[in-house]
Amino acid sequence: MIFLKTTSPNLDNLAVRKALANATDVAALTSKIGYPTITVREPILSCQIGYNPSYQQVPLDLKQANQLLSDAGWIKGKDRFRVKNGKPLTLKLTYQNSPDFSRIAQELQKQWAKVGVNLSIEVTPDNQVSRKILDSHDYDVLLYGINIGADPDVYAYWHSSQIEKKTAIHLNLSEYKSPLADAALEAGRSRQDNVVRAAKYKAFLAAWQRDVPAIGLYQPRYLYVFSHQHIYGLNAKYLNTPSDRFDNVHKWMIKTARESKD
Repeated sequence: MIFLKTTSPNLDNLAVRKALANATDVAALTSKIGYPTITVREPILSCQIGYNPSYQQVPLDLKQANQLLSDAGWIKGKDRFRVKNGKPLTLKLTYQNSPDFSRIAQELQKQWAKVGVNLSIEVTPDNQVSRKILDSHDYDVLLYGINIGADPDVYAYWHSSQIEKKTAIHLNLSEYKSPLADAALEAGRSRQDNVVRAAKYKAFLAAWQRDVPAIGLYQPRYLYVFSHQHIYGLNAKYLNTPSDRFDNVHKWMIKTARESKD
């Protein structure tokens, strides 16, 4: 996802966040990866309880993006970037060092420049991810991957309590605060019945869609190569963690033979 830090000076305005979502061509971004992916359009994945296509993020619409920024007082200058009260619309994008993320960041920089947003890019080395990203939230925009898991409990990523420094790892990377979203997340995780859980999550999805704390991109694929001619019992499946690819390893075989029974 592209996490928009809602407490940053230029991102605390909803119109700006909506404009950035409208200015993002997700298909063009994911095409830079080089392999097919599953598009993500909301905080609950399409294979999970509570997913509802009615609450997908806003689509690509450059005209709407430009209109939102102009209405919010951001005017394009001679250098094509927008300015308001003498201050430029400049944002710092941070991402963990990765060839895929690097290509996406460069493409995003070009896309947002089309609507007058000056996006600077900063690469975070692997040994500094914990300090700069997970601990200090030192960014305006963060390109980062999260692991939701099989259960759609996304409390850790969107509940306002997960912004505080006192939490072990404050994973609310957008620093998103919404009483409606908080209440829905609390209600959803406390129910056992899947139908009830899905109903409770609707209010969260509606708040997330309205407030635009992030822009969904894709679910990556975990690629591993094997020979169909020599390995039996290995089936492609959804993976929640990399180790899940070994879930049915006890069924893998390299030889099969017929056995006669007396």
